[in-house]
Amino acid sequence: MKENLNVGYMLDAPERPTDNEIIEKYCFMNAEPYCNNTYGGLYFWNELMDYTYKTGGQGICPDGWHIPDELDWQILEGAVDSTYQIGDAEWDGGGWRGYDAGGALKETGSSHWVSPNDGATDAYGFTALPGGYFVQNDFWGLNYKAFFWSSNNLQKYYRNIDWNQAMVKRGIGGSGLAVSVRCVKDK
Repeated sequence: MKENLNVGYMLDAPERPTDNEIIEKYCFMNAEPYCNNTYGGLYFWNELMDYTYKTGGQGICPDGWHIPDELDWQILEGAVDSTYQIGDAEWDGGGWRGYDAGGALKETGSSHWVSPNDGATDAYGFTALPGGYFVQNDFWGLNYKAFFWSSNNLQKYYRNIDWNQAMVKRGIGGSGLAVSVRCVKDK
């Protein structure tokens, strides 16, 4: 998808989502306009997986779409990075990776990103926006950080793109982290 997923009922933090057949999300600072106008919802991993825990599963994505798994992310990173290609061992590690994949994926300019928005080219139309995240019962990082979940069921991996960085970070999130999600069209 070219935009962050925005489905479900908005919870007021610190209320927590539950496995109740209702898709539940956070909107930055408990304000619905942050979800609707630009950034989409912020989801706990269990909620976005729809409590099914299947790598590459549909989760809360629409029919015909799935939550990207680690291979989906590694292919994307390798396809957009100017130095490390698809299949390069660079994409197997954690932490900040690649050379400029993050810049190739994020929106240009400073309409949403804080300056300097290093390396931003949005060369492939992914248009990553810095919707921030929710952790430790508070919201952080709006206009500074974009986070996206992976559906890997062995670890709760995320991708992080920052305002002052052209690389992409692969990290592991805990059960108290809520971030954005992009869906991938099924083959």
